[in-house]
Amino acid sequence: MGHFVRCRALAKLLVQKEDAEKGKQRGLTPLFAFSRVVFAMRGGDEFVSHIRRDGFEYVAVEGGDAERILRDFSPFAVVVDLSQGAEEFLAAIGENDVRTIVIDDLGGRSFGCDVLVNGTAVEEFRRYPEGAAGKMLLGPKYMIMREEFAGVASAAKLATTRVGSVFVSLGGDDPDGVVYGVVHSLEKMQFAGKVVIALGASFRDPRGFEAMTKDLSCDYETLHNVDGIAAIMRHSDVAIVSGGMTLYELACAGTPGLAISMNGQQLMEAGEFARRGAVVNMGMWDAVEEDAIIGELKQLINDRVLRAKMSEAGPRIVDGRASSASERRCSVSMADTPKRPKPEIIIRDFYERKWLQYGPRVESVGWNDVKKQKRRFEVLCDVGDIADSSILDAGCGFGDLCGFLRENEIAAQYTGVDAQPEFIAVAKERFPEASFECFDLNSAPPSRFPARFDYVLASGLFGLDVGDNRVFREQMLKRLFDGCARAVAANFVSSYVDYREDYLAYTEPEEVISFCMKSLTKKVVVRHDYFKFEFTVYLYR
Repeated sequence: MGHFVRCRALAKLLVQKEDAEKGKQRGLTPLFAFSRVVFAMRGGDEFVSHIRRDGFEYVAVEGGDAERILRDFSPFAVVVDLSQGAEEFLAAIGENDVRTIVIDDLGGRSFGCDVLVNGTAVEEFRRYPEGAAGKMLLGPKYMIMREEFAGVASAAKLATTRVGSVFVSLGGDDPDGVVYGVVHSLEKMQFAGKVVIALGASFRDPRGFEAMTKDLSCDYETLHNVDGIAAIMRHSDVAIVSGGMTLYELACAGTPGLAISMNGQQLMEAGEFARRGAVVNMGMWDAVEEDAIIGELKQLINDRVLRAKMSEAGPRIVDGRASSASERRCSVSMADTPKRPKPEIIIRDFYERKWLQYGPRVESVGWNDVKKQKRRFEVLCDVGDIADSSILDAGCGFGDLCGFLRENEIAAQYTGVDAQPEFIAVAKERFPEASFECFDLNSAPPSRFPARFDYVLASGLFGLDVGDNRVFREQMLKRLFDGCARAVAANFVSSYVDYREDYLAYTEPEEVISFCMKSLTKKVVVRHDYFKFEFTVYLYR
């Protein structure tokens, strides 16, 4: 699985299909823009859908096919990942005038290729004879990883007080069924949080496995052959993974975890990652006892300091952005400015830091004055006659708006949504009569968005600088407006100020008005009269 993952990541950067402006926005400057990429693989039927969805071609390889394929396609360059069947291509390339990139994990031999890439963290696996390749790119900074991991750990991952989620991934096929033993361990320890299990593309019976977990006591979510794994890893509190590519991805995400090795190479890599403080090395899969998994997992869960140290250690080994050095030297140059993490990661990390610093106080939700917070609520509630209506509080924090409604004897059916589990836990304790849900409004699929409400109110939702603030703002406003039956009220930090903070997003009221009137509704009201540094927008159906 890891061999395909890194080849696919490299292929995406070797083909530049976007126009120049879009490419610039993504930080990609092509040295070569190949119009055609062909994956030649022995087997690999489980990967064909990914290959074709990316716009690439696929050809099945049988023994003796290498010379024919090279002759039929006449490639400018060949990338050889030294997995099963690749040796034949190395031999055939020697008879053809083709540029060659070899991706290796084990070292110890010469290839005669133009570029040799070996991203392993184990020094023993990076030793080559003199002249093994024209250019050698060695060490974790050249580990080729999926583009989604670029910058995923730009902001430090903070260890939460309570561990609420475990991520599990035991390789592409897990032929020995190690995942079943891990599940049994979680059941035995009666883990009380969410367990997300990612099954690889070659896992034999994903539906049967998922059906099995439905009858168990823990809260399981089973994913099969999915993209977008970086955010899932990043948002998980701890993990249990196999070695190989998954181990590097986990370290990049800054998520502490246990490593169970499937072979001797993985065992040495897990040992190196453990030596550097990024994971707990559990040893070989066939020697790991369930009680050992339970004991080490409990220690991680109970020791927040240890988890924090492991979260810092992982990105020091491999940070995702550094892997672009391989891709750059293999024909693609990344822009000088590192890719920023996604908005939901920036927002989550900001509020995690606030929570650890202030706990269940108003400062944790980004405000420093209760009176001003209540004034903001007054302005939001002036959007209309909200009595006896249904209200969605988007980015509800501790549910303070619910408390404001109760203090002012405003009878309304209140629902609060926030991405921070610590905030939702406090809100549910303070206001048990209200409804609260924990998920990210921006990144969650539309099906997760609650049913339409009379009014959608958002206080502080647009205050943080998340990079491309305009895109985030417009996407979120559209989602909020889609969720209302009568109106949306949202506040912003105004661009008309005489000072600025680096972490805030300063918004021009004119930009909001223009977007809303062109894309959402002509019924727009702007209030810039209550604080000189903020404004609120009302959007009506």
